[in-house]
Amino acid sequence: MTGQSTPVRVVVADDQRVVRDGLVTVLGVLPGIEVVGAAADGEQALALVKAHRPQVVLMDLRMPRLDGVEATRRILAAHPATAVVVLTTYATAAPAAAPGDVLPSRPLPDRLTAREAEVLALIATGRTNSQIAKVLVVSPSTVKTHINNIFAKTGISDRAHAVRYAYEHGLADPGSTLWRVPSTAGVTRGRGRRARSAPAAHCRAR
Repeated sequence: MTGQSTPVRVVVADDQRVVRDGLVTVLGVLPGIEVVGAAADGEQALALVKAHRPQVVLMDLRMPRLDGVEATRRILAAHPATAVVVLTTYATAAPAAAPGDVLPSRPLPDRLTAREAEVLALIATGRTNSQIAKVLVVSPSTVKTHINNIFAKTGISDRAHAVRYAYEHGLADPGSTLWRVPSTAGVTRGRGRRARSAPAAHCRAR
């Protein structure tokens, strides 16, 4: 973060442990960001926001005990300075970007093919092999083959390093390309302004 020594404090709220842990992992490799808590439901999110006063909350909508919609309403009412990034893959959300929109228009590293770079970028969004297969309209075995090729070409050996590689080589840039992956979300602040965002990645192998 330019000109700032204090990191942005972030709370992650998602009832799926794989997604929650993945968000924490990916945010942890980004400069200027400190994850101060991870919640499995809306009530935990409220408690973490009250305790840590984060600048940003990454909020899933479908959670037990207290859903993300109500948790967001309460957070904004009690902590108007906190921004809430609402993550959603609902069918009623805005139209998804085409899978090709994940990729930046620049030469690909390590002799990766365009499809391998697509797969790598999708890994960095937290998708499993099966989910990537649905996005690209291929079989999970084809995705696995692409991932094996990616690992062989780049020298990486697991999804955690794949996520880091994607960020370091501009395939999953949170300032541009990552926000355009095939998922939708909104950033809500105290006055109801919304902007597009997207989920981050998880590091567990599938």
